[in-house]
Amino acid sequence: MSDCRWTMVAGRSGFCWSVPFADQRLQIGFEPGVMARYQQRRRVLSIPGLFEVLPTVTATVGNVNTSAEVGVQSRIGWHLRHPWLPESSTASTELAIVAGVSGAAIARDLFLDGNTFRPSPRVGHKPFVGTGELGLQVRHKVFTLAYRAYSSSRAYDAGPAWHPWSSMIGSVTFDR
Repeated sequence: MSDCRWTMVAGRSGFCWSVPFADQRLQIGFEPGVMARYQQRRRVLSIPGLFEVLPTVTATVGNVNTSAEVGVQSRIGWHLRHPWLPESSTASTELAIVAGVSGAAIARDLFLDGNTFRPSPRVGHKPFVGTGELGLQVRHKVFTLAYRAYSSSRAYDAGPAWHPWSSMIGSVTFDR
């Protein structure tokens, strides 16, 4: 039984939380994804332990997504440490509120443009998409738990004007 078929059976049996399944003929086919991504982030403004501003520039090339993105993120909080380096701190716990905006110029999106090497359903994509984020992050020693709520502008013509979504990420940062 294919993965798709098993998922349909499990979903109908109440094992999955999901929306009703669409006709499989309207889905894109399997395609291995390959992407190369480069991201540059810098702290341009920092009040140690309290506030920082982090502009970001990202370029992604691949069959799943080809895009360029620019944005800015700010963090305000209590005992802020470096956002991505494991550094020693006198405080073991950090609490931060994170907010940011970004804009992406999109050349290709597999999920909207369809399969790369064979015919498949497609809806096309908007060339520019904006995203805003607001979140909360708690870090204790090497453990981090972060929740972010996002809202992205319309990605394709028939899509919603704004698409809200969220993420919750837990991580462990290892020292060198």
